[in-house]
Amino acid sequence: MRREQARLQSAIHEALFWGRRALRHLGDATPLAFSEDEKTVDAVTRCVEVVGEAAVRAIAAQPDIVKSNAELFLREARDARNAAIHEYEKIEADNMFVTIEEVIRPLVTGCEAFLGARAGEAETPDDPDGQP
Repeated sequence: MRREQARLQSAIHEALFWGRRALRHLGDATPLAFSEDEKTVDAVTRCVEVVGEAAVRAIAAQPDIVKSNAELFLREARDARNAAIHEYEKIEADNMFVTIEEVIRPLVTGCEAFLGARAGEAETPDDPDGQP
């Protein structure tokens, strides 16, 4: 069980890292500015691929994570990755912009909350009176 938890934590950390990276690449670009910047589109697309792979690993480590933590957007991230990898000829900048706004941005927020809650659990004493 500990091994699965460690793999889950690692995958969530990776999704968060690459999700934040995608948001940094996007910056405050408008959809039009984003679509006209080929390097940024390529960089963001790569980040979406890695976030999605981390989602695949998180789901493999704990399959019920999708149902119990929908705010992580793991299924959506996995699906976005699959589209970017396997249906790359259909990738368009406007679709990738929507993916960032509707999947990656909320995923980052969800991962931050999830990891923050887990960190808080680890620091909570066993005894309600504060005695370990």
